[in-house]
Amino acid sequence: NYGKTSLRKLNTNPILNASERTIRRAKETGEINPDILERLGKCLDVDPDFLSGVYDKSINSLAKSNQEATLLKAQFKVSDFPYVLYEKRKQMSMQYINDILIDNEIPISKLDEMPKDRFLNFYLEMERAVGKVLWKYFDYPKRSIHNYSIPMPPEEEIIKE
Repeated sequence: NYGKTSLRKLNTNPILNASERTIRRAKETGEINPDILERLGKCLDVDPDFLSGVYDKSINSLAKSNQEATLLKAQFKVSDFPYVLYEKRKQMSMQYINDILIDNEIPISKLDEMPKDRFLNFYLEMERAVGKVLWKYFDYPKRSIHNYSIPMPPEEEIIKE
């Protein structure tokens, strides 16, 4: 959907409920109302965090160099970030990780004690590991390295004070 639409078509979409002018202004200023961003993602079938650059920022903070970040971001495909990932992330948040820790008798407090960068690395490694197991045993769609089974939690849930 993402590549097959225009602002004019979006303007008539009742889900978006925002004018073409509003979207153009947001594009020019780089700022958009979060509700409009969510509806835009739904109309385009794209995770709003992908549209807003959240994933790019995560890669920039985790990559060891600008070159590594650029190479990783070049692998991003819109089709790997459907709107359903956003919905799944809202639904599951950290419960999946918490359940794994509890099942393995690891106190959740250990996760809370981790520095943010270590937590993000842990989380990404968990995603990759689960994805590999699913791909091994199931006819799981292997579109790219970004098609993991665990959704990244909202930023406010992973910020360590």
